[in-house]
Amino acid sequence: DETIDFTFPNGSPGRMTRGDMLLHVATHGTYHRGNIGILPQKNGVEPNADRLTDFLMSERTLEPA
Repeated sequence: DETIDFTFPNGSPGRMTRGDMLLHVATHGTYHRGNIGILPQKNGVEPNADRLTDFLMSERTLEPA
């Protein structure tokens, strides 16, 4: 719960708890992936089946080895 003051790369001040910082680090990449993933759809391209749920469904339809 400790709050830490810091400076963002653009120079503006920030303040987050240590927990908020860890959550941010853990989820940060998902924001970028989501933004990039929408670009093909906006340009009329069908996206690849690359979501976690697509992978799990394909694994469940395979026969056991």
